[in-house]
Amino acid sequence: MAKAKSTKSEKNDVKDKTIVKEKKDNIKILKEELNEYIDSKLEEKIDLNKINNDLKEYVNILVKKDLSIEVEKANKKLIREKNRRLFYRDVIIILLIVIIVFLLRLMYKSHYFDKFFTDEPQTVVVEKEKVVEIDEPIVNHIQTFEELVDEYGDLINNYYISENCKYISDFYDGKLSNELKMYMTLNNMKFDTLTLEDDYNTIEADEFEKAYEKLFDDEISKMSFDYNGNKLRYITKLDSFMSDEVLTKTKSKINREIVNIEVEDDIIKITTVEGILKDDKLYNVVTEKLVKNYTEGDISKYEEELNTVTYVFNKKVLEDLEV
Repeated sequence: MAKAKSTKSEKNDVKDKTIVKEKKDNIKILKEELNEYIDSKLEEKIDLNKINNDLKEYVNILVKKDLSIEVEKANKKLIREKNRRLFYRDVIIILLIVIIVFLLRLMYKSHYFDKFFTDEPQTVVVEKEKVVEIDEPIVNHIQTFEELVDEYGDLINNYYISENCKYISDFYDGKLSNELKMYMTLNNMKFDTLTLEDDYNTIEADEFEKAYEKLFDDEISKMSFDYNGNKLRYITKLDSFMSDEVLTKTKSKINREIVNIEVEDDIIKITTVEGILKDDKLYNVVTEKLVKNYTEGDISKYEEELNTVTYVFNKKVLEDLEV
């Protein structure tokens, strides 16, 4: 009995599986038919050729529009270029007409056309040969050294310095610091005209500036400076210089001799040899070294052992100062 029941159950299972398989196959067939139906309907509704034609037409419209814009730009550029060339051409023609009219006017004023409109015979005027007198060549006089010294030697009289000066090395090195310029300016002033207080001097900046301008052609830079051990302080509020004590002008023992003068255009260069002459002995100004072989007379013979200075002047500045 048990075996019979088992066989029946197996048959039922096979039958069920067959039914399921048939249902699946039917569903698959239905799906395929449905897809085919949908595709056919879509193809009926969508006309691919129409879409392609519409796209082509749109692209053509865009291309034509861009092309027309570029053509218009090119035409405008050509018109501008043509107008520019026409403008330049007209300007050149007008200039040529003006020049021709000007030349014709000049020719008319000089009676150039008279000979074409007159029947009178032309007379030729023969001028007598002019005798040209040849002037003797002008020989520029070359001034001798002595003549140059007579003419320009006094220019260096105001440029002196004491051997005790704090700025002595700068002076002979050609370094005209502001303090050194202030020192040289004071050296060039008359001390008996300075304002005297109880135990010190005051100098107004305006008065000091006038003395500065006689020596230097730059603008003064007011500052305190040393004058042979005496301090001159610039007081900004008073716009004046004030000394620590009464100023006295120190006499310099520095001797100088002019060894060369050069005049080029408006520039005058005076070169001197300078040394300290004290107790009939000669010393180098900066190093104070004794010149052993010195004898009385010309110190320029000892140029190598002494100090050399070149003073430069401008003729135009000197003339302005004289005026």
